[in-house]
Amino acid sequence: MALVGSYVALSKPLAALFPVFLLAWLRFGIGAVAMARWLKKTPCDAPLAPRTRWLLFLESFFGNFLFTLCMVTGVSLTGAVTAGVTMASIPVAVALLSWLLLREQIMPRTWLAVVLAVAGIALRSGQAG
Repeated sequence: MALVGSYVALSKPLAALFPVFLLAWLRFGIGAVAMARWLKKTPCDAPLAPRTRWLLFLESFFGNFLFTLCMVTGVSLTGAVTAGVTMASIPVAVALLSWLLLREQIMPRTWLAVVLAVAGIALRSGQAG
Protein backbone atom coordinates (compact mmCIF):
# COMPACT_ATOMS: atom_id res chain seq x y z
CA MET A 1 0.00 0.00 0.00
CA ALA A 2 2.96 2.30 0.56
CA LEU A 3 3.88 1.84 -3.11
CA VAL A 4 0.33 2.61 -4.22
CA GLY A 5 0.25 5.70 -2.01
CA SER A 6 3.58 6.84 -3.41
CA TYR A 7 2.30 6.31 -6.93
CA VAL A 8 -0.76 8.47 -6.22
CA ALA A 9 1.41 11.24 -4.81
CA LEU A 10 3.88 11.02 -7.71
CA SER A 11 1.14 10.88 -10.34
CA LYS A 12 0.54 14.64 -10.20
CA PRO A 13 4.06 15.74 -11.18
CA LEU A 14 4.43 12.79 -13.55
CA ALA A 15 1.15 13.66 -15.31
CA ALA A 16 2.52 17.16 -15.85
CA LEU A 17 5.55 15.69 -17.66
CA PHE A 18 4.11 12.66 -19.48
CA PRO A 19 0.82 11.81 -21.21
CA VAL A 20 -1.62 9.76 -19.14
CA PHE A 21 -1.51 6.78 -21.51
CA LEU A 22 2.28 6.68 -21.33
CA LEU A 23 2.13 6.64 -17.53
CA ALA A 24 -0.36 3.78 -17.66
CA TRP A 25 1.90 1.79 -20.00
CA LEU A 26 4.92 2.50 -17.78
CA ARG A 27 3.01 1.26 -14.75
CA PHE A 28 2.06 -1.95 -16.53
CA GLY A 29 5.55 -2.38 -17.92
CA ILE A 30 7.11 -2.12 -14.47
CA GLY A 31 4.47 -4.51 -13.11
CA ALA A 32 5.07 -7.00 -15.93
CA VAL A 33 8.80 -7.03 -15.27
CA ALA A 34 8.24 -7.40 -11.52
CA MET A 35 5.81 -10.30 -11.99
CA ALA A 36 7.44 -12.06 -14.97
CA ARG A 37 8.58 -15.05 -12.93
CA TRP A 38 5.00 -15.65 -11.78
CA LEU A 39 4.02 -16.42 -15.38
CA LYS A 40 6.04 -19.62 -15.56
CA LYS A 41 3.55 -22.44 -15.81
CA THR A 42 4.21 -25.53 -13.72
CA PRO A 43 3.23 -29.03 -14.87
CA CYS A 44 0.44 -29.21 -12.28
CA ASP A 45 -1.30 -26.03 -13.53
CA ALA A 46 -4.59 -26.76 -15.26
CA PRO A 47 -5.35 -24.87 -18.48
CA LEU A 48 -7.67 -21.89 -18.12
CA ALA A 49 -11.18 -22.22 -19.48
CA PRO A 50 -12.21 -19.62 -22.08
CA ARG A 51 -14.72 -18.09 -19.64
CA THR A 52 -12.00 -17.71 -17.00
CA ARG A 53 -9.72 -16.03 -19.54
CA TRP A 54 -12.51 -13.63 -20.50
CA LEU A 55 -13.22 -12.83 -16.83
CA LEU A 56 -9.52 -12.23 -16.19
CA PHE A 57 -9.41 -9.88 -19.18
CA LEU A 58 -12.44 -7.94 -17.93
CA GLU A 59 -11.03 -7.77 -14.42
CA SER A 60 -7.69 -6.44 -15.60
CA PHE A 61 -9.31 -4.02 -18.06
CA PHE A 62 -11.67 -2.45 -15.54
CA GLY A 63 -9.66 -3.02 -12.37
CA ASN A 64 -6.27 -1.98 -13.68
CA PHE A 65 -6.32 -0.24 -17.04
CA LEU A 66 -9.36 2.02 -16.65
CA PHE A 67 -8.63 2.54 -12.96
CA THR A 68 -5.12 3.75 -13.78
CA LEU A 69 -6.29 6.07 -16.52
CA CYS A 70 -9.03 7.56 -14.35
CA MET A 71 -6.78 7.83 -11.30
CA VAL A 72 -3.90 9.54 -13.12
CA THR A 73 -6.28 11.88 -14.94
CA GLY A 74 -8.07 12.72 -11.69
CA VAL A 75 -4.84 13.36 -9.82
CA SER A 76 -3.63 15.61 -12.62
CA LEU A 77 -6.81 17.69 -12.26
CA THR A 78 -6.81 17.86 -8.44
CA GLY A 79 -4.29 17.98 -5.64
CA ALA A 80 -2.49 14.93 -4.31
CA VAL A 81 -4.17 15.23 -0.89
CA THR A 82 -7.64 15.37 -2.46
CA ALA A 83 -6.79 12.39 -4.62
CA GLY A 84 -5.50 10.46 -1.60
CA VAL A 85 -8.66 11.15 0.38
CA THR A 86 -10.78 10.13 -2.59
CA MET A 87 -8.79 6.92 -3.07
CA ALA A 88 -9.21 6.13 0.62
CA SER A 89 -12.90 5.68 -0.13
CA ILE A 90 -12.27 2.81 -2.57
CA PRO A 91 -12.41 0.04 0.08
CA VAL A 92 -15.67 1.54 1.35
CA ALA A 93 -17.15 1.49 -2.15
CA VAL A 94 -16.00 -2.10 -2.74
CA ALA A 95 -17.49 -3.30 0.55
CA LEU A 96 -20.80 -1.54 -0.04
CA LEU A 97 -21.11 -2.61 -3.68
CA SER A 98 -20.26 -6.23 -2.88
CA TRP A 99 -22.93 -6.15 -0.17
CA LEU A 100 -25.55 -4.48 -2.37
CA LEU A 101 -24.88 -6.08 -5.76
CA LEU A 102 -23.27 -9.41 -4.97
CA ARG A 103 -25.18 -10.06 -1.75
CA GLU A 104 -21.95 -10.89 0.07
CA GLN A 105 -22.02 -11.27 3.81
CA ILE A 106 -20.06 -8.42 5.39
CA MET A 107 -18.56 -9.19 8.78
CA PRO A 108 -18.92 -6.69 11.66
CA ARG A 109 -15.17 -6.05 11.54
CA THR A 110 -15.51 -4.94 7.90
CA TRP A 111 -18.44 -2.66 8.74
CA LEU A 112 -16.30 -1.12 11.49
CA ALA A 113 -13.54 -0.53 8.95
CA VAL A 114 -16.07 1.11 6.60
CA VAL A 115 -17.32 3.39 9.39
CA LEU A 116 -13.78 4.36 10.39
CA ALA A 117 -12.80 5.05 6.76
CA VAL A 118 -15.85 7.27 6.27
CA ALA A 119 -15.10 9.05 9.55
CA GLY A 120 -11.50 9.64 8.44
CA ILE A 121 -12.64 11.02 5.11
CA ALA A 122 -15.19 13.26 6.83
CA LEU A 123 -12.55 14.55 9.25
CA ARG A 124 -10.10 15.22 6.42
CA SER A 125 -12.68 16.95 4.27
CA GLY A 126 -13.64 19.10 7.26
CA GLN A 127 -10.01 20.23 7.56
CA ALA A 128 -9.76 21.03 3.86
CA GLY A 129 -12.70 23.42 3.93
